[in-house]
Amino acid sequence: AFHPAPHAKQEASPPSAVASARERFALAATLEPTDPDHAAELYEALERDGGPWGWNALFARASLALSRGRRDETRVLLERYVREHPGGPNAEDARGLLDDL
Repeated sequence: AFHPAPHAKQEASPPSAVASARERFALAATLEPTDPDHAAELYEALERDGGPWGWNALFARASLALSRGRRDETRVLLERYVREHPGGPNAEDARGLLDDL
């Protein structure tokens, strides 16, 4: 299950940038059922921005790939999440999903 980071904000970013990341993440999540390619693009852009929303976006993109039956892509993304964020809020879920693949 997806669990957003409890404090998904960047201290150095102005509040508008934080809201923007949150809004883009919410938009991507909303688009998953109807436009999964666009959702994946939004998640990937958030990943490039870094910070907690980037971590959440990486895990969300892996979950989206899994729901679309893209096992190889899922594995790559989950392995990256675990490698880059071993103590992240979704690390345990990522490891569990990897075990199930």
